Amino acid sequence: MPQVALVPEFYGHAADLAPARALAGNRAGDARLRIAAAAVMTLGDVIVRVAENSTGAGPGLRGGRFHVLRRSATIRVGLENVRWTEDLAVSGEIDVPAARTGFVYARIRLVGPADLRGLLVVHWPLAGPNARAAISGTLGGAILRAVTAAP
Repeated sequence: MPQVALVPEFYGHAADLAPARALAGNRAGDARLRIAAAAVMTLGDVIVRVAENSTGAGPGLRGGRFHVLRRSATIRVGLENVRWTEDLAVSGEIDVPAARTGFVYARIRLVGPADLRGLLVVHWPLAGPNARAAISGTLGGAILRAVTAAP
């Protein structure tokens, strides 16, 4: 049975979150690591919304939209400027295993505070206690390599 992930708290701005933990090769500072953490929370919030949604589409918490394409082995969720915080828009795709085991993979584009832009790849296991989400890519021109709690 997969662990039920709950959002620990809702934040108004990415700067309000704890930063993701930097890994070797990271060149992104604290502010960018907070944005990365907010992006992961956005993905988790959308996955919960998909599970509770039977229409195949819906809104983000603070704006944007998502749409769902169900396949036999994977649920693909398209994101269009989804906002979990007021200052971060997330677009791209999330692939969630339909069997609720294995890994979630996301390829996302971000537009954050002060028009900060980036491309990230995020993945995490669906099962297991204390799962971590791995984040890699670029944000505002800086290489970002980090982990944070899986949503």
